[in-house]
Amino acid sequence: MFGFNDAKPGSVISIERWNPFKSYYHYGIYSGNNNVIHYISDSDDDTTTPYIAETSIERFLHNQPLGDVDVKFFPESKKVLDVILKKKASNLDSYKQLVEIFADYHFYSDRETLRRARNALNGESWTGYRLTTKNCEHFAIWCKTNVQFSSQVFDSPIGAVFAEILFT
Repeated sequence: MFGFNDAKPGSVISIERWNPFKSYYHYGIYSGNNNVIHYISDSDDDTTTPYIAETSIERFLHNQPLGDVDVKFFPESKKVLDVILKKKASNLDSYKQLVEIFADYHFYSDRETLRRARNALNGESWTGYRLTTKNCEHFAIWCKTNVQFSSQVFDSPIGAVFAEILFT
């Protein structure tokens, strides 16, 4: 695992949070100068509709220690991604499903990732937060890879494989 000291502007970062039911990971794009572009809510209890904003790292942390931030890394080429998918897939069907999910995969540089995140601040494409289809993990991974995916809500063995690929 890599921590906050490894973050550069354009890095995908996450922090573990808890709600009354379970823990989950909150994602964002580190934008430099201790700021993060991520989904936020205007209420402390997250009862208002989240939207994308650039905030301080403190707001992103939500009372968690800075040392708990993880920096996520992604394969830079589709060839490397394909090798990982073949290794992680349990059978041919799961491999085919993974290939379909990652068909639009493109690794963006940190600079391009940050540009995509900043464009989303004012763009219509990321309005209308939905936990299962348009959450903070979807957003951050899309900024880096052009794949809109959340392993936390993808309830299948494929989600577990994706989590292993990116988060171990």
